[in-house]
Amino acid sequence: AGQVWVEMPTGAMDADPDVKADFARSISRDLIPLLVGALDAATDMTVMPDETLNGKPVQVLQFSRPAAGTLTLLVDAKTFEVRGLRYPVDGTPTAPQALETYDDYRETPSGLRVAYKSRLERDGAILERTVTSVFVNAALPADAFVKK
Repeated sequence: AGQVWVEMPTGAMDADPDVKADFARSISRDLIPLLVGALDAATDMTVMPDETLNGKPVQVLQFSRPAAGTLTLLVDAKTFEVRGLRYPVDGTPTAPQALETYDDYRETPSGLRVAYKSRLERDGAILERTVTSVFVNAALPADAFVKK
């Protein structure tokens, strides 16, 4: 627990403190714990006025996270699919905001709907991701989380 490393073609290397902090902030954006925390009143959540994202109405939920700043969740007003996340890049209130957007939701054979396209706008850079396949409850090798 608490170990963070990055696997490169040249081998695994320990992550530096900035990378570790970025990973921790990323984990704090995981939607399941956020929503369960709001349901259990363990996480402060505020319903904000609706907005428009890419021309479509979205409901806006704002989560207060002491260690990682405010996260804004943008939810499709008709389908309730998550359409976006806004958050401070370094977890401080005055930091520039990152925007992640999600699109091209498809149903998997197990019935789970997954966004096959996402876009991250952060620090002036844009990263676009496309999911090519989804496996639900797939078996992992025993050493999947062992540093090599």
